Amino acid sequence: MCPPSSPPSPPSGDPWPTDDSSTRSRSSSRSNKGAPLGLLIIVGIGFLGVLVGLFGSLALIGEGEGGLATIVLALTVLEATVLVGLLGLRYWALVVALVVYSFGALLDLLMGSFLGLIVSIIIVGYLLSISGRFE
Repeated sequence: MCPPSSPPSPPSGDPWPTDDSSTRSRSSSRSNKGAPLGLLIIVGIGFLGVLVGLFGSLALIGEGEGGLATIVLALTVLEATVLVGLLGLRYWALVVALVVYSFGALLDLLMGSFLGLIVSIIIVGYLLSISGRFE
């Protein structure tokens, strides 16, 4: 019979693999960096809305509606700022987006725009589902 052998020693410099959950969570959080595809789609469509807002404010200025054009331009700048914040996964941008899309859903409901209501609910639900990624 052979005498029992001792377990091999670990390689020098590298510790033995452990069941340390902190190592797994760090490696999985690295893969979660960056904006998810659904958020990129929402932001891309949002930037199309920013372009429409810019052209709309210019049209209002051309019609002599300077006060209304200023309001539209200010809202357009706010929208662009929030969209950039969403791309950066900023928590404040998530909160503002949730408030705006929820308010939009309420307005769609009151005005009977069921397609707009469905889109707003989907966006709010999606933002809530990925809210853990925001800092």
